[in-house]
Amino acid sequence: QTIVKFVEQWITSKLLWGNTYVLKQRDERNVVSALYVLDPARVTPMVTPQGSVWYRLRGDLLAQVPDRPSDSDNEIMVPAAEIIHDRLLPLLPPWVGIPPIYACGASATQGRKIQADSLRFFANQSAPGGLLVFPKDANLTEQQQKDNKAAWLSN
Repeated sequence: QTIVKFVEQWITSKLLWGNTYVLKQRDERNVVSALYVLDPARVTPMVTPQGSVWYRLRGDLLAQVPDRPSDSDNEIMVPAAEIIHDRLLPLLPPWVGIPPIYACGASATQGRKIQADSLRFFANQSAPGGLLVFPKDANLTEQQQKDNKAAWLSN
């Protein structure tokens, strides 16, 4: 794989999934000799009760994670030191990122609701609806009530 394709995979994974997971391959001297961008759908970050981070990897032949026949054996656990985890927009939980389209969803939903409310408001001839309420002990006369109504409508 060329460096251009490696970076392309990294960025694509980060933008589509909000996370890029890169598995480190070490040589006999314990020096990183190769890096493999993993399929984010096959990686699950796990946090132990003691706070250490591990990654559960499901079979991925391109990243040389063997695919085993039985489902229960089809995973390996890898410590955080062996994975490069690049997160985009981590919210909750803070160790997992979210894609930009998901992060923008709340703003888009709010914008749609504002437009719907504006449509209803202007369809009502731009006249806000509501009730004028006075305290029970105000004891307004019928004339005072009519005057208040006329003042409200004129404004």
